[in-house]
Amino acid sequence: MLFNLARDHFVATNDTTLRTLLGEFRDHGLVVTVGTGAMGTGEMLWIPLRKERLAKLLDGLQQEEDHSI
Repeated sequence: MLFNLARDHFVATNDTTLRTLLGEFRDHGLVVTVGTGAMGTGEMLWIPLRKERLAKLLDGLQQEEDHSI
């Protein structure tokens, strides 16, 4: 699911690029792995921000996307 969103928005066009970006995000504390999916498939990721701060960030990203159209 995350890869499809990243590919659709041209953030990462292949699995290797996405994993590289996630590695950088982990290194800087922007993303935390909190577990794996059923039978060890996939990863569950967490963004360590308060709900209010995350909502503000998403609003800003949406405004940027609206202005770029």
